[in-house]
Order: sequence, then structure tokens, then C-alpha cells
Amino acid sequence: MKKLALLLVMLMIAAMALVALDFRSVDDLYDSGSDNKKVYATLQTMLKDAKSGEEKAEVLWRLSRVCVDLGDKMDEKDKNGKFAIYTEGENYALQSIEAKPNYLAYLWKCANIGRYGQTKGVMDSLGKVKPMKADLRVITDDFKVLDSSEAWYTLAVLNDAVPGILGGDSDAAISYMRAACDTIPAKYIYGGTYKALAEMLYKRDWSASKRAKELPKMQKKWDKETKSNFDKYAYYEGAKGADAMPVWTKTKLSAMSDRQEALVILKYAQAVYNSRPSHTAGDEKNYAEIQDLINEWSKKDLSSFENPGLLHHCGSPFLSSGMILLDFLLELLKEFHHEIMSLNGHLLCLGCVHQVLQEKKLLIESRDRVLIGTAFVREYPGNSDRTY
Repeated sequence: MKKLALLLVMLMIAAMALVALDFRSVDDLYDSGSDNKKVYATLQTMLKDAKSGEEKAEVLWRLSRVCVDLGDKMDEKDKNGKFAIYTEGENYALQSIEAKPNYLAYLWKCANIGRYGQTKGVMDSLGKVKPMKADLRVITDDFKVLDSSEAWYTLAVLNDAVPGILGGDSDAAISYMRAACDTIPAKYIYGGTYKALAEMLYKRDWSASKRAKELPKMQKKWDKETKSNFDKYAYYEGAKGADAMPVWTKTKLSAMSDRQEALVILKYAQAVYNSRPSHTAGDEKNYAEIQDLINEWSKKDLSSFENPGLLHHCGSPFLSSGMILLDFLLELLKEFHHEIMSLNGHLLCLGCVHQVLQEKKLLIESRDRVLIGTAFVREYPGNSDRTY
């Protein structure tokens, strides 16, 4: 009997040794952003318990990830402290790759190096640009990971921060940041990613006609590149051509300027934020910064916008400056489910449309600046959940 009991105890110990580490609780704590120091301490304990190379790799890339957040929250004046934690994070990533190569270790290695470079200064960190791009190429071309918003974000920021003559590419940065926005996981808000894209577009400041000319060129390069995902996605902005309509608008890319789209993206980011029941401190910070940008950009003279049209996001329509044209009227017909009707197919008069718009609580102005229509929700035939 004693031998049987001893055997059972030994089997239980062996079974416990084989149980894989459970990362769910520490990942949830990290996602909440409430206590990254506790995340760090928990992972240190888990590292001691890790048995296989795979488990060690999983713990180590997570340690590398949390080091980025810990460094970001340090006082900006504490550069030595930031350098130390980012270097520690890079080392964890290297150990993770050594334990078992994985794309997340390459990602967070680059993120720590990038933060180190931002803290030190771009010009003092140029030697890191090529190695970082090489690591990011491993993610996209060797591991063939194309749905990592963080990887595209890192690549975009890197290209945007470095001058073109030194290896940067501001147009590629916008393409990579569009990919970052398009691959944001459903459970996250990532307002900073939307904000970064909006800022890049605002800085580039292409007119609608310039976009209509350049996007088809990008599309040809996108279609032609077949060997490298890294190189192909440098033209992601033109992947679907000049007639593409991102999720935040129902207007074609070629029918609006960079700055028009930038403002719409910010409003869309706000709508995403407002649709979520809870927010992290990072989410709240991004929201505040987005609101500041909206206030700043809305005050600027946007009368140079070329193509009028209706830009939609999840809260309210935008009317660009300039005369309201027929294509705008047709867009209204489609958007309001033919509530605006003409008798026997005759064309609508502008006064009729103006009256309907007033009833819809939209503000119209034909020149000088963009006005944001009053957001409202109303049931429409066939789409009772639509927000205009």
C-alpha cells in the first residue's frame, strides 16, 4: 500500500513538471496597463519555472515587451534609467531568439532598440537602422507575419524618423502605418497608431490631384513586387488603387487630400475609443492628444482642398469646402436610402437638398473651412443601427 501511495505521489510530481506555463493572467494584466512592474516581477518568477526552450522563449519575449512600457513611463530626464531598461529588454529578446527563434522576440528587440534610439537621438543612433530593418525583414519575409500591427508600426516609425538620404522613406512609412492600422487586433484601441498615420499624412500634405496621380504608380509597384513582403508593403497605400476607401471613410482616396483624410482618421479613432466600455491610461492619453490635434487642425485654413465630397466616419459627416457638386448629391441619395426623392426622375434642385440636410442637422458651409455636422443617430429603412 505504501509503495502504491509513493508511486502515485511520484506520478503527480512528474505530471506537475510537465504542465505548461499559463500566460493568460499575466497577459491580461499587461493588456490592462495597470501594473507593469507586477507583470515584470511575475515573468521573472515564471522564467525560473520555465522548463523547455519554448517556454523560456515565451517568457523572455514578454519580458522584452514589458521593458518597453517600463521605459516609456520613466521620467524623460532619467535617460540613464531609460537606456538601462531598453538595453535589458533587448537582451531578453536576444535570449528568447536563442532559446527558440520567434517573430515576437525580433519585434520587441526592435522596439527596445528603437526606444533607445529615440531617447538618445536619431542622428546618434543611425548605426541601428540597418540591423533593425534586417530584423523586421525577418518577421515579414522569413516568418511571413503580415498581421502584426506592432511590427508595421515599428517599421513605419523607423522610416519616418530617419532622413531619406540616411535610409528613411516617408512615403513607405505611410504605407507601413496604413498596414498597422488595418491589422489592429479587434480587442485593442491603439489610438496612437491612428494618430501616427494622421500626423504622417498631415505632414506629407498631398492634394487630391496629387494622390490621384501617385496612387496608381504605387499600385503598379505593389503588383510587380512578388519576392519580398517587406519591399511589397512599402507600396501598401496603393494596393487597391486610387479608388480604395479605407474603413474610416466612404470617399475614394483620390477624391480627398492627405489633410482631409488625416482629420477623418482622428475622428474615427475617437469613435473607436467611445465604442469601448473601458480604457487604459494609454488609451486616455491618446484620446486627449487626438482631441488636441482635431482642435488645432480644425482652426487652420483648409480652403485649398480641391475635391468636395462627403467623408464619413462613425460619428458625423464631413463636408469639404467648395461648391457642392452632382457626385456629392448622388452620394447623399445613396446614404439616406433614397429618402430624398425627385418627382418622376427629375433632377433635384439644390434648395431641396439643402432643406433635407438642415432637417438632418448637418452644418453646411461652402468655403473657408471644414465644418463637422452634428452627430446623431436615427433609424433608417434597412439599416437601423447606422450612425451618421
